[in-house]
Amino acid sequence: MKIGYPKFTLSVLYLAVAWRLAEQAIVYERDLTATAAMLGAIATSVLYFV
Repeated sequence: MKIGYPKFTLSVLYLAVAWRLAEQAIVYERDLTATAAMLGAIATSVLYFV
């Protein structure tokens, strides 16, 4: 198994979580600023793992 594989898997999981958080925010009309901050943190984590 390649060393980069776990990082790729984690990146996909982070993206999936970010997508779900965005959907939840739209459905329940939560504070978009807080959601944007969470998505930004997740995106940063994805870039770190990639």
